[in-house]
Amino acid sequence: MGKKLVALLMVGVLFVGCGYATKEQMQQLAEAKKAAEAAESRVQELENELKQLEAEKTEKEQRVQELEKTLEELEQGIEPAKKK
Repeated sequence: MGKKLVALLMVGVLFVGCGYATKEQMQQLAEAKKAAEAAESRVQELENELKQLEAEKTEKEQRVQELEKTLEELEQGIEPAKKK
């Protein structure tokens, strides 16, 4: 997304430098820049949230494995008691 923002700004500078940009076009360019920055920020937030959720998922999967192991150990302990 950063490359697109830079390209957009370069086009805006080119228009201004050549005297082709109207006030309305400059306003639109500023709005587009603001929207691109907001989108980049949102993408970063979502990527961070995804990493956090993946970490939580891994922790929970490990906990499930621990509980399954404990259950298996308990079941093995009960089986010999049933045979007596």
